[in-house]
Amino acid sequence: MSSICTAVLAAVIGHAAAAQDRAATEKRGEALLAKNCARCHAIGRTGASPHSQAPPFRTLSRNYPIEGLAEALAEG
Repeated sequence: MSSICTAVLAAVIGHAAAAQDRAATEKRGEALLAKNCARCHAIGRTGASPHSQAPPFRTLSRNYPIEGLAEALAEG
Protein backbone atom coordinates (compact mmCIF):
# COMPACT_ATOMS: atom_id res chain seq x y z
CA MET A 1 0.00 0.00 0.00
CA SER A 2 1.40 3.43 -0.87
CA SER A 3 2.21 6.03 1.75
CA ILE A 4 -0.65 8.17 0.41
CA CYS A 5 -3.14 5.35 0.94
CA THR A 6 -1.76 4.83 4.42
CA ALA A 7 -2.32 8.53 5.18
CA VAL A 8 -5.86 8.39 3.81
CA LEU A 9 -6.63 5.31 5.87
CA ALA A 10 -5.32 6.95 9.03
CA ALA A 11 -7.58 9.94 8.38
CA VAL A 12 -10.61 7.75 7.68
CA ILE A 13 -10.04 5.54 10.69
CA GLY A 14 -9.58 8.63 12.80
CA HIS A 15 -6.28 7.95 14.50
CA ALA A 16 -2.72 6.95 13.74
CA ALA A 17 -2.08 3.32 14.53
CA ALA A 18 0.57 2.26 16.99
CA ALA A 19 3.54 0.50 15.39
CA GLN A 20 2.38 -2.95 16.50
CA ASP A 21 -1.11 -2.32 15.12
CA ARG A 22 -0.03 -0.86 11.78
CA ALA A 23 -0.26 -4.11 9.79
CA ALA A 24 -3.71 -4.87 11.18
CA THR A 25 -4.85 -1.31 10.51
CA GLU A 26 -3.57 -1.42 6.94
CA LYS A 27 -5.31 -4.75 6.36
CA ARG A 28 -8.57 -3.33 7.72
CA GLY A 29 -8.14 -0.21 5.60
CA GLU A 30 -7.49 -2.25 2.47
CA ALA A 31 -10.67 -4.23 3.13
CA LEU A 32 -12.66 -0.99 3.61
CA LEU A 33 -11.26 0.43 0.38
CA ALA A 34 -11.95 -2.79 -1.52
CA LYS A 35 -15.53 -2.90 -0.24
CA ASN A 36 -16.44 0.78 -0.54
CA CYS A 37 -14.12 2.50 -2.99
CA ALA A 38 -12.63 0.08 -5.52
CA ARG A 39 -15.78 0.06 -7.63
CA CYS A 40 -14.72 3.52 -8.88
CA HIS A 41 -11.16 4.19 -7.64
CA ALA A 42 -7.91 2.35 -8.21
CA ILE A 43 -6.74 1.39 -4.73
CA GLY A 44 -3.44 -0.29 -5.59
CA ARG A 45 0.04 1.04 -6.23
CA THR A 46 -0.53 0.90 -9.98
CA GLY A 47 -3.37 0.75 -12.44
CA ALA A 48 -6.19 2.95 -13.66
CA SER A 49 -9.44 3.55 -11.84
CA PRO A 50 -12.45 1.55 -13.10
CA HIS A 51 -14.38 4.83 -13.36
CA SER A 52 -12.47 7.21 -15.64
CA GLN A 53 -13.31 10.33 -13.61
CA ALA A 54 -12.41 8.80 -10.22
CA PRO A 55 -8.81 9.54 -9.29
CA PRO A 56 -6.70 6.65 -8.02
CA PHE A 57 -6.34 6.77 -4.25
CA ARG A 58 -2.58 7.06 -4.60
CA THR A 59 -3.03 10.47 -6.29
CA LEU A 60 -5.62 12.04 -3.99
CA SER A 61 -3.07 14.23 -2.21
CA ARG A 62 -2.37 16.04 -5.49
CA ASN A 63 -5.86 17.56 -5.44
CA TYR A 64 -7.02 17.30 -1.84
CA PRO A 65 -5.25 18.06 1.44
CA ILE A 66 -5.05 14.71 3.21
CA GLU A 67 -5.63 16.38 6.61
CA GLY A 68 -9.12 17.48 5.50
CA LEU A 69 -10.04 14.35 3.60
CA ALA A 70 -11.94 12.69 6.45
CA GLU A 71 -14.25 15.72 6.70
CA ALA A 72 -14.72 15.87 2.92
CA LEU A 73 -15.60 12.17 2.80
CA ALA A 74 -18.09 12.59 5.64
CA GLU A 75 -19.76 15.43 3.75
CA GLY A 76 -20.01 13.33 0.61
